[in-house]
Amino acid sequence: MPALTVDAAATVAGCALPADRRAALGLFLRHLAAGERVARDAARGQACIAPAGRDRRFLRAQVRQEALHAALFDGCAWSLGATPFEPDPQPYRDYSASIEVLVAGHRYDESVVATQLVLEALGDAMLARLDAGLARHGDRLRELRRTIRRQETAHHRHGLALIAAWDDDTIPERLRACALRHRALAAAMISSGEPAMRPFALAPADLEADLDARLPRWARGDA
Repeated sequence: MPALTVDAAATVAGCALPADRRAALGLFLRHLAAGERVARDAARGQACIAPAGRDRRFLRAQVRQEALHAALFDGCAWSLGATPFEPDPQPYRDYSASIEVLVAGHRYDESVVATQLVLEALGDAMLARLDAGLARHGDRLRELRRTIRRQETAHHRHGLALIAAWDDDTIPERLRACALRHRALAAAMISSGEPAMRPFALAPADLEADLDARLPRWARGDA
């Protein structure tokens, strides 16, 4: 395990939390790690079809960052005693499979909507909740949390930049449909994490609202 992951895991393990919340935090971190692996694999595929060199460089950097984030979250979850999980149904597998179809069809702009717009918005929403929770138990991971949030924000902005030329009325229908389809898949991912949210008095609807606040109106579930 990399030294950075060991240090972060030790810090999280030292958080003073009741047993039920420690278990819930560990499970929440497993969900975060699963989402980071979806983003990592998506960016790896996107780097093969991106039309511009700067996009390919950005995506290769994203692959490295998402891999590190996944290792960090898994290491922290392990320190809390969380075992690897296999949610049933498989929302992360479904999301990844959907992006694979877009990459295989060289539908780059749709893959950006699915990954850097919707998926990264969900990741940032989850990280914001994690950030607020851990901040209440000490700031020893503050700089690490800020670094991860900055990287995830940059990934999300990459998606926003692609669609900046369009507004709610002019967005191409295929991009609108892609966003709404992946917004629904994201909702399934959120629902699968409900057991990890319950001890913290969070409901899936709370995280869905956080997600929608980060999306343009045409990409929201109520659009």
